[in-house]
Amino acid sequence: MFALRLYHGDVSLENYLNKKAKKGYTLTQMTPFLLFPVLPMIFYQFKKDPAHPCRYRVDSRQVESQDLDDYLTLYQDDGWQLFRDNYAKRITQSRIFYTLDPQKLALFSDEDSNLKNRLAQARLQLKSAFLVAFLFIIGSLLFPLSQTPVTSLGHFILKYLYHLMAFALCVAAFINYFYWRYRCHHYQKNQL
Repeated sequence: MFALRLYHGDVSLENYLNKKAKKGYTLTQMTPFLLFPVLPMIFYQFKKDPAHPCRYRVDSRQVESQDLDDYLTLYQDDGWQLFRDNYAKRITQSRIFYTLDPQKLALFSDEDSNLKNRLAQARLQLKSAFLVAFLFIIGSLLFPLSQTPVTSLGHFILKYLYHLMAFALCVAAFINYFYWRYRCHHYQKNQL
């Protein structure tokens, strides 16, 4: 089975892979779909294997190259294997682990690790929002939607569509980032 899907972050990717695993599908390959470079799309290949249900974990920790072996060994010792056929690493910037035990608890599943993981994902989304906003504004300068003066609300929205989309994207990413930053700070403060 093949699937083409827009990349919405690591949590969404992990949920998607685990839903497919519950239906009896095992991920065999991930490839970036680069027809539209601005849209981070991934082409997934699955095989039907109901006899071997999997559980997936997407980890976005940034690990130094000298610590990578210890990091991978930690997962392997806990029963997780690294998914190696991920050719979309440029898009996901994460490592995907799987286990054949569907009841296995995820490593780093404590509250502090989850909050830090969410904060890292929110930071990545914020950077992506600024990049897309920059591209939208460049696009509006190169390809203006209207040259006539604004006479109505609908015309204003059409004329400044790129700017409004860029603004909305940045505001949503800011809210998400500061929400998770507040949650991490509040959690750490309560732990003291």
